[in-house]
Amino acid sequence: MTDWGVSKFQVALTRDEVKEGIGRAFIEVDDVATWRVTESAFSVGEIVSDTVERKRTRISTRPLGAVAYAEPVDNIAEHGLVIRYKTRQGALRDLSVPKAVFEDNQALWALLAAQGLQIMVSAKGRLALKQYLIECEPEHVIRTYGKPGWHETEVGPVFALRDRVVGDPDGLIQSSSCSPANTSQFGTLKGWLEEVATPALEFPPAAFGLLCSFAPSLIPHVPFTDDGGFHFHGPTSSGKSIFVEVAASAWGPNKATPRASPYVQSWNTTLNTLETIAEGHNNLPTCLDEIGEATPGTIGKAAYMLSDGQGKKRMDRSGKAQRVRVFRTLVCSSGEESIEERVGKSNRHLFGGQAIRFCDIDIRHEDLFVEDPQKAKALKFATSKHYGHAGPLFVQKLRVVLQNEQDSSDQNSRLEEITKALVGDETDPRKHRAASRFALCQLAGEIAKRFDLLPVELDPEELVGKVYKAWATDAGATATNDNKTAAKRLTQFIDERSGLSIIRVIDGQEQHEPRGRRDGWIDEKTGYVFLLRNALADALGAYSVRSFCRAMVEQELAILKPEVPGQMTRKTTAYKPSGDLDITRTTMPRTYQFRLEALRAYADDVDDHTPYTTKESQQCLKDTRDLLKTAP
Repeated sequence: MTDWGVSKFQVALTRDEVKEGIGRAFIEVDDVATWRVTESAFSVGEIVSDTVERKRTRISTRPLGAVAYAEPVDNIAEHGLVIRYKTRQGALRDLSVPKAVFEDNQALWALLAAQGLQIMVSAKGRLALKQYLIECEPEHVIRTYGKPGWHETEVGPVFALRDRVVGDPDGLIQSSSCSPANTSQFGTLKGWLEEVATPALEFPPAAFGLLCSFAPSLIPHVPFTDDGGFHFHGPTSSGKSIFVEVAASAWGPNKATPRASPYVQSWNTTLNTLETIAEGHNNLPTCLDEIGEATPGTIGKAAYMLSDGQGKKRMDRSGKAQRVRVFRTLVCSSGEESIEERVGKSNRHLFGGQAIRFCDIDIRHEDLFVEDPQKAKALKFATSKHYGHAGPLFVQKLRVVLQNEQDSSDQNSRLEEITKALVGDETDPRKHRAASRFALCQLAGEIAKRFDLLPVELDPEELVGKVYKAWATDAGATATNDNKTAAKRLTQFIDERSGLSIIRVIDGQEQHEPRGRRDGWIDEKTGYVFLLRNALADALGAYSVRSFCRAMVEQELAILKPEVPGQMTRKTTAYKPSGDLDITRTTMPRTYQFRLEALRAYADDVDDHTPYTTKESQQCLKDTRDLLKTAP
């Protein structure tokens, strides 16, 4: 006999049942169904028969009962009941339901229907079932959790997942509070080690995905504050997707797994949905594939939101503040385009803060690229055969380590040691922020090896060193240099506006009228570009015009002087300050002059531009440096 908790509970009689002399009514739960039972005794006058007439009416096609009181551990889950029910296949399931749901008929019947439970349409039966769920008081108490990840309880740290709570066997996630990631299991741990983890070592991005799968579970227990992610990009069929799928395989199924909700998610979503996804992957890797499906605006905002670990503040219809989603995660992303390229396609620019939060890594780097389509295909297939074992086992063993204060202290010092080894003598704090994320993955790999969850052949230090080098010598070189990023924005602005608002000039003659406002001039003979200050400010966006110009002057890429190549730019103003006296004044606009090809070389990190050599140019440089001290 299955334990159905409160298997018998008295409910109210209807008015007609009272008139008919029925003595009492109650809910009864057995292994067949949930019933409404009435009992009445046959009587003649004052003589009452000892025989009791029972009548059972089925309320649900399969049994469901209240087995425990749901006590929330955090401020996300709500007080409620744990309902046990039987599926169509005969399996038992426990579901934590907030008490508030029982007060709303539509929400209650919709929730039960979503579990596959068929409730009879009888109003009498439904009213009795609702009274049972609202008023019954189970003796057993089960802790419930509002989202996945680590939680502190009276039994110590526990890790909540959709299908279990590591450290609290009776605990449950309240799925109505969030959308937890699908951390289901299939295959075996041995199969995962032999068919996924070991073959992944032949592909550096896939091997790095192994480290990323364990890293988020360390975040609350080490001095780490630089949440964010890694984005591998490259041409189609280059092996970038296996980074995401291998990272996901430690916790759940990939997108190709039949009859299973995938752990891997798509970038084809809105920013609001990304908040929900991130919260459902709290202390877990958030795996997002195909960045080309996301809009540039979503990507730019997602970089800040996912790394900051907090969703948008909103109000409900009554004007009260809604719950803000909070999470700590590590994003594993892939796509044919880099984040910078994807954002740039909509005339937006990737700011340094966004680039640091999401490290663009080109899979074609010499230390990372391995072309073996057959092995890559076999590895992808293996991630759909064996998944969901290594991750939960990692947090189960980590939970034991966390209870040892000395081991926790060693982890903290090791993280700082790895970060220093990666950055070397680099003093830029932005490099340190990105390096700490790589260091977290290396530390997770070292711990997972101690737990026998990674192949012994894997060297986390060597692997992370390769991937960090691929980032630091490519996207990381410009992401941490605001001047180079601003130079890229400026060259893109010039390319877009040349021949339109930037006037083409040949031999001192303007070749066309400006379309819209005048932004500047480009001398096609010398290759010099002359920009007005407002145009330069628009091109640079949030970057400081003064700081950028000062840096360009030091690089001998720009000078500031009242000179333009066209003759139509002189501004003549006639005015009469008093009487009949006419005063005519001719002025020239102040322009910022750039050497376009040298500026391109600087933006592309190609140090092949030549400095100013003429005496006149050197004097202009000196005058510009003096002028910048007072220029707005």
